[in-house]
Amino acid sequence: MTVLGVLLFNEAANTLKVVAIVLIIAGVVCLDVSTRQASQTAVRKQTAELRRDLQLSRPAVAKGGGKATPRVGSGSVGSVTGP
Repeated sequence: MTVLGVLLFNEAANTLKVVAIVLIIAGVVCLDVSTRQASQTAVRKQTAELRRDLQLSRPAVAKGGGKATPRVGSGSVGSVTGP
């Protein structure tokens, strides 16, 4: 608003106003950068945990069709047995 006031309405612009606006903009930029880095770190950590939990093995060739079907092995999930 102060910038618009100075540009459009010829308000007086003193050093304190300019410094305050620069500090506000710098603070917003710093918060945005720190939030991005934290979220990227969290995504990398989750990806590493998922890859560790779901250990992908080599694709096995299905019988008859000749198409490769990926097999997913997981140490945390047991085999399913029917009644």
